[in-house]
Amino acid sequence: MAANISKDREIERLIRQGRDAKSCLTEEFGGLRDRWDIPGRIRLSLKSHTSGWLAGAIGSGLATGFLARGGSKRKHVSQKPKGLFLGAIGLILTAIRPFAKTWLTGRVKNHLLSRANGFLGNVKSAATRSR
Repeated sequence: MAANISKDREIERLIRQGRDAKSCLTEEFGGLRDRWDIPGRIRLSLKSHTSGWLAGAIGSGLATGFLARGGSKRKHVSQKPKGLFLGAIGLILTAIRPFAKTWLTGRVKNHLLSRANGFLGNVKSAATRSR
């Protein structure tokens, strides 16, 4: 009788262990499936970082166009020496350019996001009205 009880407990323990292993394997398989789903990850990245992808596409297009154009056929004309004032302004503008690009990019991104949110709000309200 005692042997039957210990066998029953052992069987129950093995069943629980099998269930636990199955749930663990299911979770790990889901994680691997998400990790190796490259098209899905690209789609998600495109949706969440649209402006970055757009800027990268424009930049790579410009860079490709510049490289494909080859060397410039025009002769290089030497510049006249600038005065102290114009040289200082040129240095200041060169130093400010990265900050201006960052600021302008942020403004454009906020503007586009606000327009997209307004558009999506109109679409959602029209969908609820049609019901």
